[in-house]
Amino acid sequence: MGAPDPLLLQMLRYKRPAFGPTEEIFIERFLLPIPGIEKDDYGNLWVSVGEDPNILWSCHTDTVHKTEGIQDLIINGPFVSANCGKKRKNSNCLGADDTTGVWLMVKMIEAQIPGLYIFHRDEEAGGKGSAFIAEYYDHQLVGIEFAIAFDRKGYNSVITKQHGRCCSDAFADTLIDALAPLDFKKDPTGVFTDTANYTDIIGECTNLSIGYFDQHGPKESQNWAFANRLLEVILAADFSGLLGFRNPGEKEVYVPYQGGYRGPYQGGQDYDAMANALGYGSTVTNNFIKDLDDFVYTFPLAVTKFLEDNGFTLEDLQEHRRRRLDGWLP
Repeated sequence: MGAPDPLLLQMLRYKRPAFGPTEEIFIERFLLPIPGIEKDDYGNLWVSVGEDPNILWSCHTDTVHKTEGIQDLIINGPFVSANCGKKRKNSNCLGADDTTGVWLMVKMIEAQIPGLYIFHRDEEAGGKGSAFIAEYYDHQLVGIEFAIAFDRKGYNSVITKQHGRCCSDAFADTLIDALAPLDFKKDPTGVFTDTANYTDIIGECTNLSIGYFDQHGPKESQNWAFANRLLEVILAADFSGLLGFRNPGEKEVYVPYQGGYRGPYQGGQDYDAMANALGYGSTVTNNFIKDLDDFVYTFPLAVTKFLEDNGFTLEDLQEHRRRRLDGWLP
């Protein structure tokens, strides 16, 4: 199992609300000494390794700590956590999200793994650093075919959806092959990280598990043994076999089946009407709708408009959810 890397432990001690003094000290200590590192107008930090890299490696430097400063750590076997205490005066979380991603990328740069490395700012507030890049620095991403973030819980996720399709299953398979013998699998349950802001610019955008759990809370922990193993696999990996299949900006659109597939809820939901709310008619040629959950996840604005047009309010939905949780409804 080895031992936790001292650099990772040092990094994990820093509580880093976005743009606070502790984050600035963290960046000055661990990132600014990297040769060739540059800062853009939002504060994102860029490093390019190798000639004409086609992979963007992504992480973010902020954490969801509520206070500044240095925290104490607790090591229990292969896990490290913060000493939050009963009143959480020392800390409210560990911050492995996304300190471990920062650590991985620093180690990869030291090993000269080719790629364009971006240490994003302000991810926890909604990916504001990457949104700035997508709007004002997209020209710097020319030639990038793959964007891979290190910012996912667990041990084996290759995220294929972040509020919609972010990478193709076929690309995910090639990344899984590159990261063997780790047991990565395609995972469509992603939420958000910075690579989601690049899907209109870069064809294949994903997020990888890095071994943290219970992020954003006092029980957050990082499996440092898994982080060590993941780094070993990355440093030995051959990423030249990655293949891109999704085009930048390509949306995954489900065509309503035979003029309007009926859902399982009261009276049936007309997918054709919901799709038309976003301008997608039944003539769209792509995959069929798989289920109602998938449609809601893919077209949240269409579903919102459909509900509003049919007289539903937020209060109606909240009451319905409350009754279900109370066992009044099936």
